[in-house]
Amino acid sequence: MSLNLRLIKTKLTTDLIKIVGRVVVIMFIIMIITYFISSSPSSLNSSSNKISIDKEYFSNKTLKKSTSMLNGIKNGAEKEYYSNSSIKWHSNYKDGLKDGLQKWFNTKGILEWECNYKKNKKNGIENIYYSNGKLRRETIYKMGHKHGFERVYFKSGELQLEINYYNNMYHGVYAKYNKNGKLLLKNNYLNNKIVE
Repeated sequence: MSLNLRLIKTKLTTDLIKIVGRVVVIMFIIMIITYFISSSPSSLNSSSNKISIDKEYFSNKTLKKSTSMLNGIKNGAEKEYYSNSSIKWHSNYKDGLKDGLQKWFNTKGILEWECNYKKNKKNGIENIYYSNGKLRRETIYKMGHKHGFERVYFKSGELQLEINYYNNMYHGVYAKYNKNGKLLLKNNYLNNKIVE
């Protein structure tokens, strides 16, 4: 009998710990939500902010473009569509400036280009694709400047060109290949100048 009683006590203790843990998590979430609602100066509930979505339409009344606005300035998602209603491009804005991932698609819905932006400048990896969806070029940017590698690929997927940049200048290896992967040209650069 005492073994059964110990098992019941252990089970009750375990269940109680789980319940208390859940209550603590829920209380923490409520505290965070309350903090952001009450202390955020740009709270969406503020009567001083005017949130809207501007829309443009084709002559056939299908949606051409939608833009999220805050107080008359682009803020949030902006999307443009082809006349067949497939997505043409998608951008994100913050305070009127491109901020976040931008994407362009062809009429078949295949991604053609994507790049991350920060304060209206390319910042991160820019990818350009062939119409078949394969990667054509990838370039790293840092606040609008090429900064890191840039790779260009043949339509078949093999590497064609590799360039390293530092603050928009050739800096490091510059290598060019043929479709069979054979190295055709290789130079090393330092601040846009070939070094031996």
